[in-house]
Amino acid sequence: MFHQPCSRSGCHRGVATRREYNGERPKRALRGLTPSAYFRRLAAETITITARLRSEALLRTG
Repeated sequence: MFHQPCSRSGCHRGVATRREYNGERPKRALRGLTPSAYFRRLAAETITITARLRSEALLRTG
């Protein structure tokens, strides 16, 4: 398939629409969170779990 390059305004509009759709609209699959909010929550939980695992490892070795 041949890819036609888009005009700058068309590309910009597509990027803006994708940002709005992915970042601002809540998704049922993410329990009503926006993808941005879901990512922030997931990152915070990952940091918490990692810190807990490290402290448990220190307690076992110390």
